[in-house]
Amino acid sequence: MKRQAKPRYAGDVPSALPPPQSLRGLELAVMEEVWRLREATVADVADAINDASGERRAYTTFLTVLRRLDAKALVTRERRGKTDHYAPALERDSYLEARTRASIDELVSTYGERALVHFARSIESLDSEQRAALERLADDD
Repeated sequence: MKRQAKPRYAGDVPSALPPPQSLRGLELAVMEEVWRLREATVADVADAINDASGERRAYTTFLTVLRRLDAKALVTRERRGKTDHYAPALERDSYLEARTRASIDELVSTYGERALVHFARSIESLDSEQRAALERLADDD
């Protein structure tokens, strides 16, 4: 039976820490699998992604990706016997919140009022259900 690992940051990413790095491609797929499993070995992740994609990638490819995610502080690694077990360092929602905040801050810093005008126009184009959902999300903060 697998032990349920607890992410390092169950809530928001502490403000003293820099935002987590963006994930794309295989890094994102691996991280999604670690979030889904809550704790995984390299073999767990490799089997799940290879089975889902139909594409066979080498064990060492997944090992490299998980080591990079560990270096980026997105997963934690615990050695048990001869096997490393990886767990998310933060919840998926916390990661998405921190990345969104960082991306929007960068857009506003780079494009200033133009970015804000675009956001405002985007909100105007939402239907009433989408606006209500957005207001609920904003109220949660």
